[in-house]
Amino acid sequence: DAIQYAGGRASIAAAFMKCAELGIEPDGRRAYLIPYKNNKTKDYTVELIIDYKGIVELAMRSGYVANIHADKVCENDEFEYNIGNIEKHRIDFKKPRGDAYAYYAIVTFKDGTKKCEVMNKDEIDAVKKRSSAWDAWERWKKPCPWNTDYDEMAKKTVFKRLSKWIPQSPEMRQAI
Repeated sequence: DAIQYAGGRASIAAAFMKCAELGIEPDGRRAYLIPYKNNKTKDYTVELIIDYKGIVELAMRSGYVANIHADKVCENDEFEYNIGNIEKHRIDFKKPRGDAYAYYAIVTFKDGTKKCEVMNKDEIDAVKKRSSAWDAWERWKKPCPWNTDYDEMAKKTVFKRLSKWIPQSPEMRQAI
């Protein structure tokens, strides 16, 4: 449907050009081509969405980053965060972890230094409520990843906030 409209064709071409610039395929894993319909004009456009896995790939390609990790923190985990540093995160996989109450991402740079970001569930939910996917769920009950993959969306959210602190190539800046 999107191809029958001039705006759709132009937006598809622009999305593929952006993929080529970034060196990322719209493979449904690292990047997505999402069609949007303008209800007033009945025209379709396609928007390129770079997934957090695509942003991670660009960060790793930058030459500054040695490792990236994101995780959730649950009620029965041992977790200690102090002045911008995650001091401890221990999980006992022999017992139930309980409900998640926070999420974090940590980047280890090639020089050994680290940078982390931690967000509690309320902060994650505030971001969720501003997303177009969540808006579509609330309006039309259209399935969205916030319903099906909350933990992954939360990790993506905290990583995207952390990524602002990573030295960025022009490609990574565009993706973010």
